[in-house]
Amino acid sequence: MPLRNCLPALRRNSHLSAPVLVKFIITPVDYAPDATNKPPARRDQLIALKLVQEFIIKPSLRTVPGLAEVNAIGGFEKQIVIEPKFEKLNAANLSFEELAHAIRDNLENAGGGTVSRESEQVVLRGLGRAQTMEEIADLPVKMAGALEPLLVRDVADVAVWYALPHRCRSSQR
Repeated sequence: MPLRNCLPALRRNSHLSAPVLVKFIITPVDYAPDATNKPPARRDQLIALKLVQEFIIKPSLRTVPGLAEVNAIGGFEKQIVIEPKFEKLNAANLSFEELAHAIRDNLENAGGGTVSRESEQVVLRGLGRAQTMEEIADLPVKMAGALEPLLVRDVADVAVWYALPHRCRSSQR
């Protein structure tokens, strides 16, 4: 059913005092056919286009007055993937849950509230210790009396993967 056929029903059944205007604009993002700066592989192009869409186009569109929402659909999302090596976990007498707990404790961000001093307020926030693939791989998992701590890289592979998103992402203004 075309959207224009739905609008009268939306207005009639709405509890809003103002008329409802719904408009969808779908604009594909792609390289020009003669672009010289595009990566040679289509997968790499989609990865680069997703970054352009998320960090250039979406923030620019959010500044448009009256625009309620910007959705980015498609492309590949960057993911840092940790694949445990179960034989090494067993050899280190370490459970999967202990590995997951050590990683989670170092990746979580925490809100710290505000501190007021005279006429100023400072917002406090604790950022997770690890931000990159290398930092995650270097996280300590266990000490166990050794001189050197057991690191994530010792019991798991850490890699960057790009995958298709599982759902539509929404960004509210």
